[in-house]
Amino acid sequence: MKTPLSKIFPIYSINKNGAIVGDNKGCVTYCFKMSLPIILSQDTADKKKNVEGLNDFIEMLGDEVVLHFQSFYFKELFNVAEERTKTDQEGDIKEYLNRSYNLHFNERLFYKGYFYLYISKYTTSNLLDPKFDEDAFLNRILNASQILKDSDIVLTKIDREDLVATNSPIMKYFNLNDLGLDTSKDISFENNSVFVGNKKMKIFGLLNEHQLPSRNIGYGYNVNDVPVDNMYEFSYNLNVPHITNMVIYVPSQNIFKERLDNQSKQLSNFNVKGANDTAISHISEFTQRMNDFSCKGVYYHFNVMCFNEDENLIDGRIMSAFSESKMKFKEISVERKDLFLGSIPSNATFLVNNLKFYFSKLLNIEACSFVNLEQLNDNIAYSHQVNCLRLCDRQYGIPLNVDLYDLPKQKGLIQNFNTLVLGNTGGGKSFFCNALYNNFYEQGAHIFIIDASYSYKLQTQLHGGVYLSFTDNNKITFNPFHIDWLNADDVTEDLFDHTVQQEIDDLDALIDEETEIDLKSERVGLIAQKINMLSGVLITILTDNDKVVTRIEERIYRKLLFMYYKEKVVTKTSDECCFDDFYFFMKANVKEVLEANNIALSDFNYNNALMILEDFVSGQPYGYLLNSQDNQIKNLAKERFIVIDVQDIRQTPLLFNLISLLALDIFNEKVSTLPLNVNKILGLDEAWQAISSPNMATFIRTQIKIIRKYGGRTVFASQEVEDFIASDIIKNSIIKLSHVKIFTAMNDYKEDFSLIKSTLSITDSVENKIFSIGSFQKNAIKAREVCINWGSKAEVYSVELPTEFRAIYETDPEKVTPIYNNNNKYGMEYTIKDFAEKHR
Repeated sequence: MKTPLSKIFPIYSINKNGAIVGDNKGCVTYCFKMSLPIILSQDTADKKKNVEGLNDFIEMLGDEVVLHFQSFYFKELFNVAEERTKTDQEGDIKEYLNRSYNLHFNERLFYKGYFYLYISKYTTSNLLDPKFDEDAFLNRILNASQILKDSDIVLTKIDREDLVATNSPIMKYFNLNDLGLDTSKDISFENNSVFVGNKKMKIFGLLNEHQLPSRNIGYGYNVNDVPVDNMYEFSYNLNVPHITNMVIYVPSQNIFKERLDNQSKQLSNFNVKGANDTAISHISEFTQRMNDFSCKGVYYHFNVMCFNEDENLIDGRIMSAFSESKMKFKEISVERKDLFLGSIPSNATFLVNNLKFYFSKLLNIEACSFVNLEQLNDNIAYSHQVNCLRLCDRQYGIPLNVDLYDLPKQKGLIQNFNTLVLGNTGGGKSFFCNALYNNFYEQGAHIFIIDASYSYKLQTQLHGGVYLSFTDNNKITFNPFHIDWLNADDVTEDLFDHTVQQEIDDLDALIDEETEIDLKSERVGLIAQKINMLSGVLITILTDNDKVVTRIEERIYRKLLFMYYKEKVVTKTSDECCFDDFYFFMKANVKEVLEANNIALSDFNYNNALMILEDFVSGQPYGYLLNSQDNQIKNLAKERFIVIDVQDIRQTPLLFNLISLLALDIFNEKVSTLPLNVNKILGLDEAWQAISSPNMATFIRTQIKIIRKYGGRTVFASQEVEDFIASDIIKNSIIKLSHVKIFTAMNDYKEDFSLIKSTLSITDSVENKIFSIGSFQKNAIKAREVCINWGSKAEVYSVELPTEFRAIYETDPEKVTPIYNNNNKYGMEYTIKDFAEKHR
């Protein structure tokens, strides 16, 4: 017959402080919700830290304490909320892609976990000890719990109102679901079975130490080179609805040792023909280990309750879990009722009353190693959160909202948002960057990419953006000398007085200015930025990469540029600003500047400089480049997705470097007009070589500060990792100023990683995670993975997208050619659908 819950309910009362007083010997229990480290995100050192931290926590609680770790794993089907992109109407290509994303992940199976810890003060009396101080016990728990935070384990006390609520752990247990029902199911123990409502429960467990692994117990073990907890197979990997119960009882150590001695004596007294020699030896060894390691002796119990699945499936999964964990399988039959009752939240003391039937003797550190301390990332992307990147977890491939910047900064892990994306050839660098830019574009960001990898053409078309490619047949022209506002009526000569000259010389101070400033100060800052940019252009033209420009030369260029703009304002001829105009100004004034500053011709040969610069005067080989702004560039202010492709001139260093710098100038002008709260991303994909020479040191340091000043962030991407880190300017400017590091597959560098590791300040823990990329694929879809590193913290995510997105992000030459051919003939929608059908 079915048993009403009221007949077996073991809770006498729940007081206003949230303390549960049990029917069983009047034990007092406090309940906590546990937040645990993310599964598959830690290394071996982290596992050790977690177990030892838990052990320290338990030791601080003292003796005669029962800890019941209870985890619920309920089946759930992922359903993403229907979303419409910001600017798109029904039926267009973006709506189609959005639906394909939803359909791809719709109803993907995963198991949602809930994790609780119930801590009871055990008493051998049948009555509540009148001297017991509940508040002192609670304070001891709360104080001790602080030590767990170093391991990313957080305990949150469950108050009385939450314990009696419909979504409490008690109601989850008696309903075997997380639906928040306000009534509980009847319980039946008939026919040697356990039924909760109409759900049959099968119980398996560890009831003695002989079932434990015969090998030395570690802090965890590896699955495909990825560290997991010892109880990993009984958590998410079990893949059936279930509850796990892990109970640790810490007895009085004097009584515990006395029991061991008595047990050993009894075995010796009845040791007929050496029948008890092995058992006596085990007790002796255990006692010796307690002394050797200065550990406490504790009692440990584990059971797992499976339900709501085919029994054969449950048996197969459970047997596999025991086997993979090197434990001896046992299905509970006779004791199933006691185990069900003893696993009710706050009632683990019921099991402690029967130690010899349900518990193994272990060292406290060993017992802690058999506690689950992992959980699924709970930031599941049912909808797309603003300022988050949508990636997937490694266990199930469920979409997650990953806060790439704001939360890590709040936690003190990073101080800026500049980002490196590195990986070996074919490792998924371009695919990830495409996903990154698309993700933030759809949230309203302005994306500006200087690309030497030919990776973003289709995405530019998708967003209706601007794709500028500099080739022999399509020579983009620039006029970096022009400043729109310089001819305004309120711009006067005092903008260039002596004080301003000193301020402009101190570029760092100007660029670092982040407070609200008046119009004049703002314009002084803009002039400083323009002079920084143009001095970089002049240095690029006038010096080879292997020649280091002197400080004198750099100051001369800045001085000439300052004087040039001052004259344009005084003479009201700023509309004439272009390279030609500056060249003739320099030709007329450079000698005077040198003489006024007592600079010898040997320190600066201006005749040589003028001869080289003459190539950029109208009518000369490069005369087209710096004298007039291309119409395509004039209209970029409102465009939100811009790519300047420099791939075709990559083998022409002068042009490659110049065009890259000029593109940065366009970006600066663009972002200076945008509100600070608008995300602005500057991407340099393989274009970093343009700024990697020593002569660019001042320029790039200032450039990064300019971007930060306007609320922007940079993304530097490269698959030429060794070349990237070999440049001193890259190491000292870009790497040091980029606090977010993202790694795609790095297997090509596994055998010789030491230089990369030291240059990028990668810890052993982060290194292990980087090289776990691609080694752990749990679902049927083989997705790429990335490791995101924020300071000392790193996590690995799956980069899974439906096939439709691959058509846009693809960079494999064999696949790209037919994609572009189809796109040119039939348009993007047909191209995407055709690719998806062929490669799904």
